[in-house]
Amino acid sequence: MSKLTELVNKHIRKIEDGLYSDDELIKLYRNIDAQTSLLDEDRERLIAAIEPALRVRWPRTAKKLFGPKDIEAREQLSRIWNAATEGVDLSRNRHRNGVKTGGAMMRGDVHVDVYISFKNEASQAVHLSIVQFKPGDEFIATLSRYVVGGAMGEVRRVPASAVASLTSFFAEAVRELA
Repeated sequence: MSKLTELVNKHIRKIEDGLYSDDELIKLYRNIDAQTSLLDEDRERLIAAIEPALRVRWPRTAKKLFGPKDIEAREQLSRIWNAATEGVDLSRNRHRNGVKTGGAMMRGDVHVDVYISFKNEASQAVHLSIVQFKPGDEFIATLSRYVVGGAMGEVRRVPASAVASLTSFFAEAVRELA
């Protein structure tokens, strides 16, 4: 193990133990690019340790450095929405079109909660969400078909990395409901 890798491991342990202030984490993050001899693997490990630490303790700082915490989930859902609704008359959708922020994220119950949905006049709906409970947790995608005020229909859950597997189910449901 190289001395640089040992130093990276030491920094990661300190980050995980909460021993760095936000200023120190920012300086460490900025120094990652300046350190040309740092292996890509070590660079990625350091960033993977810094980002969740900042998101938990200093969310504004993290947003400035890494962008919105839900950007990847929003982009995934936006692609699915565009593919699923192509050629569909969206005037019958009783939900707002596009990606929306979930109530659990607004209340602060979860770290990330974004979704797309379609509901027709008969209150039949389909809902596809991506949720991350805490920074660093795996993103979970959930597809639900239901009748508002009635029993929950079909529910499918997969890691968000496999959300593409739910795309055809969502698109099919939207076409049926429209």
